Amino acid sequence: VAVDPATGAVWAGTRGEGLWKSEDDGESFERSAGPALPQVRTIAFDGTGTGRVFVGGNAGLFRSLDGGATFAKVAAPNTISVSVDPGNPDVVWAATQAAGVLKSVDGGATFVPKNAGLASLRMSRAGVVEVDPVDGSRLWVSTEGAGVFASEDAGERWSAYNDGLADLTVLGLTIDPTDPGVLYAAGPRGVWRVRTREPCG
Repeated sequence: VAVDPATGAVWAGTRGEGLWKSEDDGESFERSAGPALPQVRTIAFDGTGTGRVFVGGNAGLFRSLDGGATFAKVAAPNTISVSVDPGNPDVVWAATQAAGVLKSVDGGATFVPKNAGLASLRMSRAGVVEVDPVDGSRLWVSTEGAGVFASEDAGERWSAYNDGLADLTVLGLTIDPTDPGVLYAAGPRGVWRVRTREPCG
């Protein structure tokens, strides 16, 4: 489930029933004319109000430029999650099931792999590329079996970020919305917290 920050529309992806959209705060849903994905795994918006929507799943990654009225396929690998750089909506990241991390610098029209330094190209089931909201060149990604990886140069090179992590299967990863210098990682043995930089001020 995802909420478009520009319009307030509620989107829901399903397994076997496609993509659905609500424009009345979830009171009712209508099936979207979007891609017929066997399983919708991710929905993301660029937050600019331009109508750009990303939907990913087993059949690949699709992009809409008209608020979901029509979609076009922009990447083939099984896509687990999509992240749009909050500071630059033309930069879009995708975490995939087996092809690692993909990056777009043209608003999601085209994607290229950015996997240098990753010990595993299998992103975790809830894999996500977390983009530092203060500095878009700082990124983190979770893998299934190799832990967390960080990049300080916009994905050109990744390095392991696993000190203190008890399990290298990371099922969830998120930046603290109230303190972007804190990263949380969840795994089979619990949740870990790490400070990625000193507090501002």
